[in-house]
Amino acid sequence: MVSTSDHDRRDRHRVHGTGPITIGDDVFLGQNVVVLGGVSIGDGATVAAGAVVNSDVAAGAVVGGVPARELGVTA
Repeated sequence: MVSTSDHDRRDRHRVHGTGPITIGDDVFLGQNVVVLGGVSIGDGATVAAGAVVNSDVAAGAVVGGVPARELGVTA
């Protein structure tokens, strides 16, 4: 899921933008990944299944977890 909006905490009918999402070339997103607004994922990065990406991912990085954290880099 890639989402660039969120709802107001008090009035769930009010929706606001959270920022653009940029996904680079040759990025692998595993199943059930959530990418939140305002995030950039660099070229060649790998995001493990089920990860929640709430901050930028460097090019070539391997990330996973909730929230996603760097686990290594691709060779």
